[in-house]
Amino acid sequence: MKKTVSIFFIFLIALSSCNSKITDKDAQIKSEIHYPELFQTMHENKPELIYPIDYYKNKIIEFQKILPERRSMNFITVIENIIPGSLCFLVGWNDFNVGRGADFDIIVNNHPRGNFFGLYTFDTSQNITNEYLVGYKNYLDNIRNILLEKIPGNKFEYGLISVCDFNNDNINEIASIYLHPPQYEYVFTVFGFDIAENDLIPILFAPVFINLDQPFPSIEHIENGFRVLEILENDPLELAWNNYIWDRNSAKYVKQ
Repeated sequence: MKKTVSIFFIFLIALSSCNSKITDKDAQIKSEIHYPELFQTMHENKPELIYPIDYYKNKIIEFQKILPERRSMNFITVIENIIPGSLCFLVGWNDFNVGRGADFDIIVNNHPRGNFFGLYTFDTSQNITNEYLVGYKNYLDNIRNILLEKIPGNKFEYGLISVCDFNNDNINEIASIYLHPPQYEYVFTVFGFDIAENDLIPILFAPVFINLDQPFPSIEHIENGFRVLEILENDPLELAWNNYIWDRNSAKYVKQ
């Protein structure tokens, strides 16, 4: 497991490079890997949940580096079959650190509408080993049901996030819609475990159009992939429906 990414913008740099071309060597390595079989072999001796949930919550609160201050946990749940050899928790964080600028009206009746989501891994010694940021502020809770309507999976009370085996390989992934710095445009990202890199990485990354005035589902799950209303240009606005289909050789969703 790679060293924990503790600085958010370092993570974003890696995130924004997810669509870079895969080298011939990487493609050759990945094409020789039988992902589902190898994943399950690596996952055979995974740690089990042996302590009360408060044990894991306290460990995560002490460890987490996504929100350095003014944060609270709004949910925690176990995620199965996502990182081999690990006990994994998806955690939602409330961010109360807002000021009187553009973000002033984010909290309504003490309900924060900007949420962070982290995936946390534990080893067989029940010690936390890593943290992955898988969801950033979105401020779209009032239309979340519309935006997630055509994305299957396990969805949660807050945030634009879903957990599912989207590509039918018996390995779960995390789909997330969030604001992406530095332009703060909405992006759709699917996070999945890459066996060749031994890491959880973005395996789909696309700027997505969100109609705030007349919202509709601008992301649709299709057979073995997604259909995304993608922003091609911002000024003037240029949009196109693009299909991202699971490609076994690259272990990513590839634009068709």
